Amino acid sequence: MEHAGDAEPASSPGASGGRAIAVPGPDEPSLEDLLDRFLVIGTPDSCIRQIGRIRDLVGITHFNCSFWFGDLEQARVLRSMEMFAREVMPAFA
Repeated sequence: MEHAGDAEPASSPGASGGRAIAVPGPDEPSLEDLLDRFLVIGTPDSCIRQIGRIRDLVGITHFNCSFWFGDLEQARVLRSMEMFAREVMPAFA
């Protein structure tokens, strides 16, 4: 993935303040495609539906999660993990 702003000094207009700005490459899926087909994200009910769809299409028996991304605070990540364990995991027990 290319990163816009890599060559600009932090003080120049359009600089990202030290953070890379992702620019999709020509063969990468669109944001809509990622959200629809590849990522499990949303409310507990939508996560249950998305994981169930993946299970039915691919036949998975295990699911690996990553709850931290970007600059999320640890407290928010822990709340998401707790909610997933409490509200999503029982649907697949």
